[in-house]
Amino acid sequence: MSGLGRALRDAAPQTKMQPSPQATENTYTRHRRSVLAPRYIKGYTVDRSQLAALLEVDISDRLSLGEAVSETIRYIDRDAYLFIGGGVRPGRGVFEIVIVLDEGDDEDELRGRELGPLDSSIVAAMCVLEGPSVWLREA
Repeated sequence: MSGLGRALRDAAPQTKMQPSPQATENTYTRHRRSVLAPRYIKGYTVDRSQLAALLEVDISDRLSLGEAVSETIRYIDRDAYLFIGGGVRPGRGVFEIVIVLDEGDDEDELRGRELGPLDSSIVAAMCVLEGPSVWLREA
C-alpha cells in the first residue's frame, strides 16, 4: 500500500458502510446512461489544498499533487461511483475532476436528492474530498 493509501486509511473513521445504490447498478445500465449524458453531475472532487496538507507538500507542487489526485481516485472502490467525470461548478467557472455518484438534467432536483449511504472507501477518503456538490457536466 502506498504512502497516500496508508494516510487515507489512517485518517478515515473506522466504520463499515453499506455499498451505495449505484454500486449495485450493472454495466449495461451505466452505458445506457452515459449515451444519454445528463446535463448535471453530483459527487465529490479531490481538494488539492487538503491533499497537500495531508501529504505535507507545497500546494504549488503540481506534479506531486496530480499524482496524489490520481492515487486518491484509484484508492476509491470502482463500484462505489458511477464514473469519473469533469464539470464546472455553477458560478465558479473552473473545470474540476468529479467522482460522480448521481446525475440528472435538473440542477435543483439533483441538488436536493440524497446520495444514500457512501461506500467505506469514499468515507475513508473524505479527509481530502470536497462535496457533495453539483457540476455542469463538461466531460
